[in-house]
Amino acid sequence: MLTMLPSEKLELAIYRAANKGPGPVNFGLSISMLSRLTGEGDHAAIVDRLKSLEAENRIMLSKYSGDSRLPRADSPDRAFFYSDSFFIEIAPQGRKFFENLEQQAEDEKKPMRVRKSPDGNTQLMSPKKAIEILTPMVNNSAFLSGEPFGSPKREQWTHTAEGALARSFAPGSRILDGFSAAQAIAFNANDTDEQLRRVANENLAAQVAVLNSAIEQLGWELGEDEQPVMPTKQTNATRVELEIFISHSSKDKALAEAVTDLLKSAFHLTPDQIRCSSVDGHRLPVGVDTQSKLREEVNAANVVIGLVTPNSLASSYVMFELGARWGAELFLAPLLAGVTPGGLSGPLSLLNALSASDENQIHQLLDDVSRELGAQLQSTTSYLKHVSTLKLLADRLANASVVEKPSESEMEIRQVGAANYYFAGNKGPYCQPCYDEKGKRIFLTPPQQWSGGVRRKCEVCNKYFYEKPMA
Repeated sequence: MLTMLPSEKLELAIYRAANKGPGPVNFGLSISMLSRLTGEGDHAAIVDRLKSLEAENRIMLSKYSGDSRLPRADSPDRAFFYSDSFFIEIAPQGRKFFENLEQQAEDEKKPMRVRKSPDGNTQLMSPKKAIEILTPMVNNSAFLSGEPFGSPKREQWTHTAEGALARSFAPGSRILDGFSAAQAIAFNANDTDEQLRRVANENLAAQVAVLNSAIEQLGWELGEDEQPVMPTKQTNATRVELEIFISHSSKDKALAEAVTDLLKSAFHLTPDQIRCSSVDGHRLPVGVDTQSKLREEVNAANVVIGLVTPNSLASSYVMFELGARWGAELFLAPLLAGVTPGGLSGPLSLLNALSASDENQIHQLLDDVSRELGAQLQSTTSYLKHVSTLKLLADRLANASVVEKPSESEMEIRQVGAANYYFAGNKGPYCQPCYDEKGKRIFLTPPQQWSGGVRRKCEVCNKYFYEKPMA
């Protein structure tokens, strides 16, 4: 018996859902309706199947305005699939395809036959042994997501999986054909390394889906006393649970909280899937070594979003976190607020950064994170208000950081106790070395009591200025 692949089951469910109504004009569908009818919770997977079926001329997708039919053509996915309902018509050349899927579904209900090779002589690997080989390969596939396109590790994994399947299924098997098809890759000559890596991850996901189908089919051939002995999987709670790490300065708590709220609404993530150390519900566990735990999690998370602000640029901890992530060649998304791309230096200047002051770029961030996590992006209406809140906070930070620098004629050095400060009229004090060398108009902290009198601290260079009571 040939087992249907997950993609085929979804295609059949879409076909059945489309045929429930009296006709395409009178029966509109939405992605959420299709999700309920097909049982597929991943909205992005449904959209991908619809687009694939349309490209293969098996269905026609359209919307209606009055009596006029408007084909999908090249409409943006978000505009067509996620706003109002649309219609699915079965194309003439697609009916035979769906009829075959219906037949396969019926065949799966029939009693299963013993698996044999075509000539009756070829000895295939036992189902138990095959499962023991394929299951760890599925588990280990997650560690390939950070590998570049065409890396030796990716190729070795693919060749090993292909060899195991060839020894587990007879030639001509749909499993073998499906795995071969999953390896097909399409890319543009001008794609960046990051774009190629994402394309490779999409192919990897398709190959893993075939392996899971193979494991399921092989499992049907085992008796109760033949269950495979699987190696103990090393647990890594951080790897399993932590999806997103938000690197930020504690002074940007409001901005970090806005990003956290946006991500939870956009992906329906649970609190323990996001680490944001300044935001309640996402802080570190009590009693842990803070530095050690953050150092572990910044490379264990599937996605790291770095909030790049004037505060974080002055924070050695944030720069360390982002530098560690960059050095590990893992997915890193710099999000700017109050900082322009030209203000970045070092490794961060090599990365494409997005601005939180641009709503389109915030939506791009969500799309990129969705692909990286392989997670379903919820309806835009569920998180649109959080996009606006994030932009508002970023705009405020940008406006606050753009302060007109006083002219040199306005600046004067005044001595306060034993310390020399810059003042601009009645404004100040400023750190004289930082103002001269870096052009930073940052106020010093208010006076703090210390054993010798009072002192202030520069938040740019972290230098203390010690004042003593005037005589």
